[in-house]
Amino acid sequence: MARGNGEGTIVERSDGRWMGAVTIGTDPKTGKPKRKYIYGKRRKDVARKMTDLKKKLFDGTYVEPSNMKLKNWLNRWIEGRKNSISTNTYKFYKRQIDCHINPILGDVKLKELKSFHIQELLNDKFEDGRIDGKGGLSETTVGHIYRAIHAGLEAAEIDSLIPSNPCKGVDLPKDEENIEDDILHTWDKDQVNKFLKVVKKEAKKSPKKREFYILQYLALNTGMRQGELLGLQWKDIDFKKKLLEVKRQYGRSMKFKILKSDSARRTIPLSDEIISELNSHKIMQGENKLALGEEYNDNDLVGCNVMGDPITHSQLFKEFKKKY
Repeated sequence: MARGNGEGTIVERSDGRWMGAVTIGTDPKTGKPKRKYIYGKRRKDVARKMTDLKKKLFDGTYVEPSNMKLKNWLNRWIEGRKNSISTNTYKFYKRQIDCHINPILGDVKLKELKSFHIQELLNDKFEDGRIDGKGGLSETTVGHIYRAIHAGLEAAEIDSLIPSNPCKGVDLPKDEENIEDDILHTWDKDQVNKFLKVVKKEAKKSPKKREFYILQYLALNTGMRQGELLGLQWKDIDFKKKLLEVKRQYGRSMKFKILKSDSARRTIPLSDEIISELNSHKIMQGENKLALGEEYNDNDLVGCNVMGDPITHSQLFKEFKKKY
């Protein structure tokens, strides 16, 4: 009996994993049904992923991932626009693609390209991107690189090669002198409690907010710096001795760095209340990890996004500013 788009089956494999198959369309060359296979450690994980896929098929929002590499798409895109844009505009985009984007990200497949790839590219160019090796590129030049890759990926989204433009989750690096200095304000105990009450209430409603809450809670109760919070791993916490070791940070360049000086590396005693908050958070994080199965990227981070990836400095700061 033929199956329509969205119909599927789930079977247990010989290796103990579960596999589901969903018909996503018809191969135009052979006329045979095209099927997408989904894998998971538990049957319900596969069933959930299949349900999500079926909904996208029904809504018409499903985009089949493209195996095309970024460099092939960008070259094809810019050459296709050559006769519809000015010569200067063509040269502008062509230079960014050939000199800055393709040498670093060119071999990444479109379907595997994420926001953090682009963020790392821009950060690296800003910090150490000059061809002569004498430092980084200017804020303006990095902005030009971003404009080029954003435009190319926007076209890829329009052509249904990717479901969405990963540039939407990227923050442009800025020169220190262009960042407005905020006047330092200190909070009293009542203000701290009021803030934590608000963010904890939101955390109970949203998994995304929950990951920010634990970082905000630890910041106000331990005095840890932002980079130290973002680099904190579960192995740094001794629940029995109620101690937390600060020994690494996650930088604005989106890389982990081990702290070497004695003043930076330190041990913080934890109260029973802090231990309780950490235990609750670890349980909720573990439930999310089990639900996502192989899709979860386990970096052992205390504070991470719902997929297990690190939270950036700008994301944490923006979340704080919403409440402050």
